[in-house]
Amino acid sequence: RQGKLTEAEEMIRLAAGMQERLLGRETAAIAETLGNLGVVLAQQDRPAEAEAAIRDALALQEKLLGREHVDVARSLKKLGAILQQNGKPTEAENCLRAALALNRKLLGNQHPEVASSLQLLAVALVGQGHNNEAEASYREAIAIRQQMPAAAARSSASLVAALEQQGSLAELDRMLLRPLDFM
Repeated sequence: RQGKLTEAEEMIRLAAGMQERLLGRETAAIAETLGNLGVVLAQQDRPAEAEAAIRDALALQEKLLGREHVDVARSLKKLGAILQQNGKPTEAENCLRAALALNRKLLGNQHPEVASSLQLLAVALVGQGHNNEAEASYREAIAIRQQMPAAAARSSASLVAALEQQGSLAELDRMLLRPLDFM
């Protein structure tokens, strides 16, 4: 796997170089490429470099697109996930809350991106021991994803894990006995 990630990194860096030569440094395409580079670097367990690439992408997007754009929300989600991975839970939570707020405003409360933001926020909250708030986020994500059965199943599995960690065994039992109610 590492070999493929190294190859992906090389290809992304090559693409970024070509984009920069052809289009200039400050383009939405460069910002997207930097975000993709950040994801690959994170998968290679290079968290500081991943965080820097995604911060660069976010700054460029905010400059080019303004603060209220879906691409900015997407980069905030990526940054939040990286920060969580890097052991910066408070900063991760702030980024994920900002992404959620943008997605709600720009896409509406029932959009799949809102569900995705809620689920990432819930992971960050569980990591900080805020299990009740995490549960509420998981539940809202499930409610949104009920229109998408495969996504609802993933959210339900995350909620089960949160309830188990929280010690809500009675509710966990009810969920496991009636799994179709969550789909």
